[in-house]
Amino acid sequence: MRGGVYGKIANDDRIYNMVDPSPLGVRWISSVRQYCLPLLFFVSGAACACSFKKTPGSFGKIIVYTFLGVSLNAALWLLGPQNPDCDPGTAYGRAECQGAVFDFTICPFSGKIFPIVFQMWYTAMLLVLMLLNWPLFAFLRNNTCSSALILQLIMTIGVQAALAIVDESITKPWLVIGLMALTEVLFVALSITGKKLGGRPELLRFLHYGLGALATLQFGCIPIAPEIEHISTAFMLFIFCGFNKSFQLGFVLTLARLPGQHDVLPIVSLYWPMMAILRTLTAPSTNWYAAGNLTYPYYPRLLDRADYVAGAVVVMFVVDRLGRMMNCKPLPAFMGYGALLPLHMQMAPPMLQTPAGFASFPM
Repeated sequence: MRGGVYGKIANDDRIYNMVDPSPLGVRWISSVRQYCLPLLFFVSGAACACSFKKTPGSFGKIIVYTFLGVSLNAALWLLGPQNPDCDPGTAYGRAECQGAVFDFTICPFSGKIFPIVFQMWYTAMLLVLMLLNWPLFAFLRNNTCSSALILQLIMTIGVQAALAIVDESITKPWLVIGLMALTEVLFVALSITGKKLGGRPELLRFLHYGLGALATLQFGCIPIAPEIEHISTAFMLFIFCGFNKSFQLGFVLTLARLPGQHDVLPIVSLYWPMMAILRTLTAPSTNWYAAGNLTYPYYPRLLDRADYVAGAVVVMFVVDRLGRMMNCKPLPAFMGYGALLPLHMQMAPPMLQTPAGFASFPM
């Protein structure tokens, strides 16, 4: 977009003022950012449900792909200008922004080290979430590791508490920790309760909606800080909780549709205008607003933040229901492998086709 995405606000007002501030760019970034990363972790959790093993596996493969991704990011950085201020939106025509191939840096305003590794945070976080959620997933999938569920809660709440305490911008750390712990315990308890509702598909779906509501509460409603203007421990707490909940939702919702499980029945989708209303109420503005961070916005107002996160959760449930209603075909190989090549890649293990039709990470 003209001026770059760090201009905080880019008004899509060409209809009223006869100006053209990149309407497609504004609409695309404003809309897709709402659900892109939560849906990425949701799909990863769904893939884990399809390919879960009793013992950890595929970590070596993820590490290899991470190394290759870091190497490619380093190469892309070296092919561009070495000036960290060469934003793609403002670098054109500036003499100091002439690189070997690119005239902009792939991650502006972030120094010369972070651009080399910044795309790899996803695989690192995926490893953490896979290990952290192992007891819950093993219990739900294979009815094992029940004794380790308390350990999972302690570790998860411990990570949240550590991040909340060390950041001075979190003005009420103990309130944040208490709310995080409460929603974490309720989420695990509801997930476990779902094992007893296999023969009650309507109740199980309502339980899924309850999990979605808890994910929205933890990700979008807990007042971590008045504002989060940069990547900090407060922001790490925000995305850790949100993406962990997306990952867990993907596993729990997908688990019900696997062979040998009792699938859920449609509820909201039976009365489809309800979904149209929900999506309208939770749709993001077509005015680009950075809200302090490019990765995922932390809106200062509670209602804005809750509404934005709720929209991402709605999209997850839409994708989940469509996966139950439509016949899935194998992902074309050129798309699976081609996803490893673009500039803005997210490196991940090779995708395998499962009987349920998911492109999944082996685990």
